[in-house]
Amino acid sequence: MKTRIFITAATLWMLTASSLFAQATGITGKFYIWPNWTHSKTGGASTVNETFTKIINDTVTFGTNDNQMNALCVYSGSLTNNETFEMSLLTATNSFGDAVAFDRVNFLCFKSTGGSVKWAESGMSFSSVVLGSDEDEVNIKDGGVALFYAPDSTGYSVGAYSIIKIKNTTAIPDGLYRAGNLAIDDGIATAFQTTNESWYSISDAFYTDAATSNIVFSSNDTVNIAASAANLFGIWQVQVDAAGAITTRAPSTNQVYTSSALALAALPAVDAANVSLGYVIVSCPTSTAWVANSSNLTGLATFTDAAASAEPSVAYKLYIGGTKIQ
Repeated sequence: MKTRIFITAATLWMLTASSLFAQATGITGKFYIWPNWTHSKTGGASTVNETFTKIINDTVTFGTNDNQMNALCVYSGSLTNNETFEMSLLTATNSFGDAVAFDRVNFLCFKSTGGSVKWAESGMSFSSVVLGSDEDEVNIKDGGVALFYAPDSTGYSVGAYSIIKIKNTTAIPDGLYRAGNLAIDDGIATAFQTTNESWYSISDAFYTDAATSNIVFSSNDTVNIAASAANLFGIWQVQVDAAGAITTRAPSTNQVYTSSALALAALPAVDAANVSLGYVIVSCPTSTAWVANSSNLTGLATFTDAAASAEPSVAYKLYIGGTKIQ
């Protein structure tokens, strides 16, 4: 008999073992799933309660017969963005560093914490044995479990379909995840550059943008075009889109802010489907007009990178119990 159980409450299962991998490998103990709840309904002065017994309450011993296993492996780690973890049941490793080649699986459990993952499709996927197709997938919500249990002596046969892949499917908030280090271009004083690779997300997709030189302003905006006798300031938002195009936005075509603080307060938001890389403030000398893409930035421009967020990470655990190839 094969049983599939999907559990979205992380506390509904427990595996206990009184002896795990002694000098001679052994597995003994109890495996049970118990929704230890009380379901009640009150009507007037009376209350009716419903309680639940253990769904599974099996004694597990070492061997290859029913309710027996002779191999147990546990994998854990964390996945960022759309990162995946992949392993083969034919080249598994247990917690003690021993190589394990499974020929059947009796117990398979996926656990996710901090976000959602899925048992993802892959070539020669073990999901074709358990789910019926290597294109079928199982989504495991944050804090949830997907569990498969087949206590009989045949279990889920491994064979050639041995691959298990776990993929982080948690939505990635729009934002910058690694700053590009905005600066004046090394060779062109009227342009600027990024010296690091930028990492960012837009609409739940993750992108990287290589360090880029000779970035120009999107328009020939000005500061103090009238060349008034005052030290005036201008500001530009520096943004990037999914295609890696870096553009700028100014609050107006000619800026005359009397301090950098006032300029910063006027910093425009990014355009739709863009992420901020940072901003640049230009301090225009007294009685001087400054024109983007024509006037030098050297000694006048101050670049500030946008704050980079930590990459979202999801923790996973994968439990595999069964019998190994002797």
